[in-house]
This record gives sequence, structure tokens and C-alpha cells, in this order.
Amino acid sequence: MPAHKKPPIPAPGRLRRVGFLWVAAFAAAAVTLALSVSPGADRPAWLTPVEIGLIVVLVWLTVWLQARTTRQISLEGLWRSYSIAALLPAVVVVGLWQYGGQFVADTLMPGVGWRLWLLLYTLPHLMFVLSQPVESTSK
Repeated sequence: MPAHKKPPIPAPGRLRRVGFLWVAAFAAAAVTLALSVSPGADRPAWLTPVEIGLIVVLVWLTVWLQARTTRQISLEGLWRSYSIAALLPAVVVVGLWQYGGQFVADTLMPGVGWRLWLLLYTLPHLMFVLSQPVESTSK
């Protein structure tokens, strides 16, 4: 494809499915973090490859979403996502303050850090694709 042509924009239904896939992969990454930082529990051998796979999937989906939605996000959509993004770190800090003593901190902090950064980075794109109307199959 020539450099001056934009990649084709997928149908809204496909964008929504990818958005929901991103949310599911992010939730799975949060579960793997919870399994990793529980004190006293042995870390299962399968957990590390699963976490690495989830990282690769999340980053790939983020790049894919960003490449297809950056030019379509309105200024209003950006401001809406930034208002949510302004609250998320505070909520995470309060959660860490409240429940941080129940987890292994040296594993928890980097895990929360990269997940929060990726969520904040992807939030405008996620909000755009998840707000797309659902396509009707009946005519």
C-alpha cells in the first residue's frame, strides 16, 4: 500500500469486537497480576508465559486500534477520555493505599504501573470504538 493512502477503516462492528477483546485481555492481565502478587501462594509455572502473551496481545491491539481510530476521535471524545483518565490514577492510589499491604509490593507496583499506563494510553481509542453504534443484521 502506498505511504499516502490510509489503511481501510474497519466496520464499526469489527472495531467494537476488537475493543471488547482489548477489555477482556486487560481483565485477564489484571487477574494474572492478582495471582502473581498474592503473598504465601506459589506462583504457577504457566503464569509467566500467559502474562507475556497478554502483554503482546494488549500492545498489538493498542497499536491496531490507534492506527485505525486516531483520525476519527473528536476533540469532545478526547476531553471525555481525559476527564476519566484524570480520575483513574487517584482511584488506583487509593486502592493501593487501602489494600496494598495484602500484596507483594515489589511485584505489584510495576504490574500496576504498566497496566495503568497502557489503559490511559488506550482510553480515547477504546471509548471511541465502544461508543460506535451496533450494526443491525436485520433489514
